[in-house]
Amino acid sequence: ANAVGMAMAARYERGLFDPEAPAGTSPFDHTVWAIVSDGDLEEGVSAEASSLAGHQKLGNLVFLYDDNHISIEGDTATAFSEDVLKRYEAYGWHTQRVAPTADGDVDAPALYAALQAARNETGRPSIIALRTIIAWPAPNAQNTEASHGSALGAEEIAATKRLLGFDPERSFQVEDEVLRHARRALDRGAEAHAAWDKRIAEWRTAEPARAALFDRISRGELPAGWADSLPVFEEGKSVATRAASGKVLQSLGPVLPELWGGSADLAG
Repeated sequence: ANAVGMAMAARYERGLFDPEAPAGTSPFDHTVWAIVSDGDLEEGVSAEASSLAGHQKLGNLVFLYDDNHISIEGDTATAFSEDVLKRYEAYGWHTQRVAPTADGDVDAPALYAALQAARNETGRPSIIALRTIIAWPAPNAQNTEASHGSALGAEEIAATKRLLGFDPERSFQVEDEVLRHARRALDRGAEAHAAWDKRIAEWRTAEPARAALFDRISRGELPAGWADSLPVFEEGKSVATRAASGKVLQSLGPVLPELWGGSADLAG
């Protein structure tokens, strides 16, 4: 539900501050990524939020579903047997499935291709069911409910290290090559940040009025005279709370473009 709200807010922000920009060129073009679990998708709120995302065609939203079939009580089949991707197809989502490799590892090239396909699908939200094996490749703990919320323990950690070719007597062993690879993410992030800073500066120059609105909203300030738009209710006259709330929202909408909300399918 949080991810759906963030995706809706990002699209609204884009429409408010940079609606004319071609797709993919605006500093307000954002993709919202969420990692979701079996437990997340079992909860009822996921149905409401996901249905809304499909109805709103939130093409800036991608779910990566950790489909490991394990809960803290055991196999999820004891309580959760639906076809999740069929469910999301019914919601209007773009769906993909990524199977593990023959030895149980994550198929990284297939996952990367699925992530790219999801990002390129801009007309509807996407979900990728990534079939994983919990605690892989721990020889005794993988694919067990005990691994859902418990530490592997010293013996299992040592056995896993031996399986992977590490020295079981050493802890926090990070080879220089691995460290260099990880630190390259800092360079990529800095380059992406600099590119975004350039786009936002160009937007500010081209759209000074919208930039001023953006700054006011970012500061959490209200515009001068906003309260003058509030409706006046006759003293002693009964007004339903829902009706009064609706009139307040309708009155404030034109002066507070950041005001955004709703109440299911109820009008007023």
